[in-house]
Amino acid sequence: MTPTQLKFWRKIENFEIDDPESSFSFSDQSSRENDWSMEFSLRTILE
Repeated sequence: MTPTQLKFWRKIENFEIDDPESSFSFSDQSSRENDWSMEFSLRTILE
């Protein structure tokens, strides 16, 4: 991986997909709409 690619990859890894102030987060929605456990939903988001 080039330094530029690594830089972008780190940004992606550090991106917070869930708004901490939201009462119904993206991961909550993903879990509910797909009938997944929260653990599985979080794993899919990470992938």
